Amino acid sequence: MNSSIFDKLYERWQSRLVLTNITFVAAGFVCQLLGYGISMLTHTALTSPMEYVTDFLLLPLGCNLLVLLLGAILLRALRDSLFWSEFIPLLQMSLILTIFAITYNQFSVLIGLLCFTLFIGAAFDRVSGLLVALFFALYEAYEVQVFREVYSREHGIPDPYASIEMVVAIVTILVAFFISRDFLKYQLRKIDILTKVYEKEVRLQAALDRDVKTGLYSATYFNNALDRAVREQPETLYLMILDLDDFKRINDRFGHASGDVVLFRLAALMRDYFSEDECPSRFGGEEFAAIVRTGTMEEMLRRCEAFRREFSAQVYPFTSEPITFSVGIASLEAGWETNKFFDYADAALYQAKKQGKNCICRWNDLMDPSGSGREASYDN
Repeated sequence: MNSSIFDKLYERWQSRLVLTNITFVAAGFVCQLLGYGISMLTHTALTSPMEYVTDFLLLPLGCNLLVLLLGAILLRALRDSLFWSEFIPLLQMSLILTIFAITYNQFSVLIGLLCFTLFIGAAFDRVSGLLVALFFALYEAYEVQVFREVYSREHGIPDPYASIEMVVAIVTILVAFFISRDFLKYQLRKIDILTKVYEKEVRLQAALDRDVKTGLYSATYFNNALDRAVREQPETLYLMILDLDDFKRINDRFGHASGDVVLFRLAALMRDYFSEDECPSRFGGEEFAAIVRTGTMEEMLRRCEAFRREFSAQVYPFTSEPITFSVGIASLEAGWETNKFFDYADAALYQAKKQGKNCICRWNDLMDPSGSGREASYDN
């Protein structure tokens, strides 16, 4: 599967988790501020405004902002280390929730929230990473228990269920861990299956895009590429079509293996004269084509002529006679559709065959589909 897709998904998930942490901090501060305002209006406040603002608003807010700042610094510093940067937003969440629990004496709620971080970690993590998240969760539960006992002693409030809740917290976290681990294994298995399906589709598409014998682009790929190029209606676009002269006679006289040698030679030479961007293709048995987007018509003709001369000079072990091809070229005009563009190049190729083969003809503005009119050509 394309790794960049997963990278983008992970970055989006990480950003949203960080945003969730910021939302927790902001929502907690606003809720406590509103809660104290209501208690003041109803005369049910148990502490003075200064004490409440200091202990229950500014102090936890400052600690949470420090956690967010340190997390942002670590994420920037460790952005190239996927393993460590994975845990920073989860650790941030655990610390923020712990600060809320200690400040407002809401320890029991934290058990479920710590499990929540485990489930989040399972979505994009690895099994090894989930073990680290488990360690964080157990450590946070222990830390909360310590603060809970200190809070009980300082305020003289008995807490007979502290030990029982500690056991419940550990059991709950372990259950969450095993569920998260199974979920993660399922996710990894699903990704593995999707990856294999994707790779199979890529191989299949590559097979469709390439001609099996020559390795050039296939007829399907060529037709789609030509259609896209024509739809763009660029100022410069040339279509070159070539056809091997008397190729059937070569197969009949020397066998198809010898014919294949000719095709391989032509394909190899075509790659030298036309880049991948110019879509060198085999769209028929002995028919080849290329789509060129740069240069003048004269430059295009000179390139095709050099190609034609070099190919016709090739020496083969099975014959002393030169093997040649004919070429037709068309230049796209405004408003032409794909079929018309191809037909004009094909008509130019037909004209090259009529002129005696082993030459290049181009279709120009003075020619009509019937083949009459003036044509420019390079003869051998």
